[in-house]
Amino acid sequence: MKYRFGSFELDSAERRLIRGGRELHLQPKTFDTLVFLVENRGRLVAKDDLMDHLWPDQVVTEHSLTRSIREVRKALGDRPAQSEYVETVPKSGYRFVADVSEIREGPADTGHFLAGGPRKSRQAWIAAAIVVLLVGITIWLGWQRPAPSGQAGTPVLAILPFGNLTDESDNDLVMRGVVEDVRARLATSGQLALTSGVSAGALQSLDPQHDRWPELLEADWLLSGQMDSAAKYQFVTLELTSATEGVAWEEEIRIRSGDLIGVAEKIARKVAQTLELNLPAAPRYLTMAADVDSINAHHTYLMARGLLAQRNPANVARAVQLLHEVLELKPDHADALAALGIAYILSPDQYYPIGVAGERANELFDQAIDINPELALAWAGKALLVLVRDGDLDEQRRYIERALELNPFDADALGWAANLAGSEGRIIDAFNYFNRALAVDPLHVTVSGNLSFNLARQGRYDQAEALLATTRSRLGDQPMLVYFEVSIDTAQGKLRSALERSQQAVLDWPDSMFFAGQLATAYARLQMKEEAAEWVDYARDLPGQDEQRFGAALFVWSAFGDKERLADQLETMLAHPDFNDEQPTQSAPAMLGNLIEGYGQLADCAMVERLFGYRFPSLDALEGRRGTFAPIAHLAHWLAWCLQADGRGDEARPWLEMVAGEYAFMRTQGLGDATPAMLVEAQNQLLLGDPEASLRTLESMVEIGWLDQGSLVHDPRWSGLRDNPGFVRLTNTVVRRTSELRDGLRRDGVVAAFRESLAGRPETAD
Repeated sequence: MKYRFGSFELDSAERRLIRGGRELHLQPKTFDTLVFLVENRGRLVAKDDLMDHLWPDQVVTEHSLTRSIREVRKALGDRPAQSEYVETVPKSGYRFVADVSEIREGPADTGHFLAGGPRKSRQAWIAAAIVVLLVGITIWLGWQRPAPSGQAGTPVLAILPFGNLTDESDNDLVMRGVVEDVRARLATSGQLALTSGVSAGALQSLDPQHDRWPELLEADWLLSGQMDSAAKYQFVTLELTSATEGVAWEEEIRIRSGDLIGVAEKIARKVAQTLELNLPAAPRYLTMAADVDSINAHHTYLMARGLLAQRNPANVARAVQLLHEVLELKPDHADALAALGIAYILSPDQYYPIGVAGERANELFDQAIDINPELALAWAGKALLVLVRDGDLDEQRRYIERALELNPFDADALGWAANLAGSEGRIIDAFNYFNRALAVDPLHVTVSGNLSFNLARQGRYDQAEALLATTRSRLGDQPMLVYFEVSIDTAQGKLRSALERSQQAVLDWPDSMFFAGQLATAYARLQMKEEAAEWVDYARDLPGQDEQRFGAALFVWSAFGDKERLADQLETMLAHPDFNDEQPTQSAPAMLGNLIEGYGQLADCAMVERLFGYRFPSLDALEGRRGTFAPIAHLAHWLAWCLQADGRGDEARPWLEMVAGEYAFMRTQGLGDATPAMLVEAQNQLLLGDPEASLRTLESMVEIGWLDQGSLVHDPRWSGLRDNPGFVRLTNTVVRRTSELRDGLRRDGVVAAFRESLAGRPETAD
């Protein structure tokens, strides 16, 4: 049956909700809730009747129903206070109050409109639906709010950054640290999903009055607070608010002589009592002060936690100093040990080479776990460390599972679990983890960005762009969103859009190495060498991750076939502390990957084989790594090409077949083609002796819009195809389109206007 109300059309049979020609994607339970209300329009539907209909074989609480109603209202743009569609009858149920008309179809009306697309036949729609099921899109489209733990009725709490009304500016950081500790303590219950500081901070910047928090954070409860002082006392005033019932309680905690030990515990216990949660006992050093050193150590620890929550290099550096002070006073402060380990991972090059920083961090995590085996932060740190090192998959899984066992709603850990699942080829599991992360943290820009990036790497550009657009509509301009938007534009050959976004990002965030690097590579793809070189130099002097900086430089010099600069850059990398010449296996994985790529471009196969062997000495080392989300196949292909070029075809064959198997596996999962992966596949097909297949793959890429003139002209792996008329024709097409884009940019003054915009800024590096 089809219904029309307001600007909406609802098709219960096809399970589609359309507004203004665009389809709105709802979770299954949310859709069922809407259909049931529409079918019973005009009359009161009791809560029990709704719950019996939606969960006939499950025992759930009203939290689940409240959440579904909230999702219906969000989809319809409805507000409880001024409802146009769903009326709440307090303590009784709900009523659909809008005028509804039924749509009667004639026999000729057999097609359906998809959002922004052409009319399809029923058979085509069924075929599309099968593809949807194959790739698990129904999972990731559920980002609009499933039960985050997979268990109906789990309440969600958002904690806003606590304010500081005292005269001491350090208390800004102290309050951030208190919030982090409260969040960590409540997570130990395993019964409560907690929106992270990322999402809560985003809400605070979006809506200072916070009256939209149920809609934006999709939370059931909100905890807010602030610190004030009077005479020799300090006070933390708290307020816990329910999304449905309003303020639950207000509380004031008095603090004497700056003694903050036990404050986070008191707050967590009060919240737990209201929400009927069971909290395990807290370590003694977090509940009561033994001496002045303990008080001072904990105060300093809270400041460090506040700094770490902001995660920029300067704050991380200061946090490291403060955490060392804490541990001098209290060597057994487990939380400080774990936090220091996290700090070393976040910014290793400020203190040690990455291998040394990793070893030091691991020691700190182990010390923290010896003191408190239930410390989720320490287990999450071990999981992060092994991911950064790209270590053993079983080890990754063990630490991630332990971290999620202690805190099932950690959005970061859920994102790591998604990446692990993807690297093992568990595609549906990967998107389910991403979905759970966004269910808890709907404003978590990093999770949204990583999910969009992984969608794009599978050729699912429309879904990736839709997710980014949805996130942008809620958060506004965010650096992470722009970074992924540029990446997705580039993959589709939207080079003008990628360049213009990068230019604007550099203007908005001039100190970001990421955007300087993206701008350099955007110019390189357009074969604008002078501009690309300028921004490579600019990025070189900005703070940030060296592997990203080096990657941008390698791409630029490869795009122009500049062997001399490429060789100089590689020598610089070999001298970098993150490349450990004495223990190469301890070198940063990203550094080794960049080196393999760079020496491959120079056709220095002795170095390629040596460097690759540090990470993957044999095919067995890739066991279990499907590489769906990780570009391991790309590195393996460089080795295979080198072995074949050296006349060792028998040794190359297993690597080439492994790469081919990678793509065959991806297609069994129903995944689309992404141009970066297709490029490696085309090269692999060529080395396997099938130039016709290689050309077909390249032609498909160009049809998508892919433009990378530098790769076709300078990449040595095309040497066996350069005289092929089809390859020459394809290269000429890419060169012509790139030239047209470049001429259009110059004609429209895009580059000149950008230079004028830079006039008021400090000059770029020479």
